[in-house]
Amino acid sequence: MILFLFYWGLSFAARISLDTHVHYQTKGNLEPMTYRARAVTPQESRQHFESVANQPNLERFFLLSEAYLESDLAAAKQRNIDILAVSKNSAKAIPVCGISVKYDFYQEVLQHCLSLELRGLKIHLGNEQALLDGMVLSRIIDIAIHLPTQQKTFILTHFYYSTTDENKNVEQTQNLIALSQKFPNIQFIIAHAGTGNPKMIEDIATFYQQNPSMLKNIYLETSTLFDSFHKVNNEFITYEGYSLKYYRELFYNFGLDRVLYGSDTFVTNPVNQREIDFLTNSGFTTYEQDQILYYNGIKFLASLAL
Repeated sequence: MILFLFYWGLSFAARISLDTHVHYQTKGNLEPMTYRARAVTPQESRQHFESVANQPNLERFFLLSEAYLESDLAAAKQRNIDILAVSKNSAKAIPVCGISVKYDFYQEVLQHCLSLELRGLKIHLGNEQALLDGMVLSRIIDIAIHLPTQQKTFILTHFYYSTTDENKNVEQTQNLIALSQKFPNIQFIIAHAGTGNPKMIEDIATFYQQNPSMLKNIYLETSTLFDSFHKVNNEFITYEGYSLKYYRELFYNFGLDRVLYGSDTFVTNPVNQREIDFLTNSGFTTYEQDQILYYNGIKFLASLAL
């Protein structure tokens, strides 16, 4: 009875309909980030997958291929084959193809993913230089036009922000808005709620407020956002200096019904429990928790018939 009464107030009991951001490392992580740059054994990968799949309060999750880390075509294809094979071990898992626009063989990886009948894509832009070089938009369009039109699909994109050219950041936002209108059957998900810089979300929210019938196919997912809050003078602030109040208002302006939960969990960070703890205990209302953790995910999956 006590557990029932505090169902939403306790993180271990919070229902999660969809985790949009679960990594599967099939041979070790190649990303040059110190907290992830170590070899990962097949046994560790299996154990991590099982720990996610066996969470009783989690209903579905996107299992992300890390093929976008590969500079070799054959290796990238193998990563996507692996993700499909692993996903068959749990009805909760939804395998997601990985593509990097940094490498010229991205189109071949896409065609391979389509042959595997993977329903969603995670596109990595490569780095800030790819944004500055202007290759990003043309390659994402090239990917989008080759996706099947008879069913909806989704693209989860890890955006980069230029530290040297603000015009490129504005252009990137405008391009995403244009893409969402050009390809209404594609659901676009902005990873990490804008990767620590919410200016893109602000601009999309402003456009949405002015054009409420548009942009219904642009979502954001929250992975790593809640983990970045810490207390300063009794107020929750992100490391970039944005307040909890700011983000709550931003979510409403963007469209609270299009905010999805993501954990960004992987072998070297197996359970990001602090994200859920923060969401359920730090000022978000029960309604907001319900939407982000459960109801938005249910509606998103239904829109894709998943």
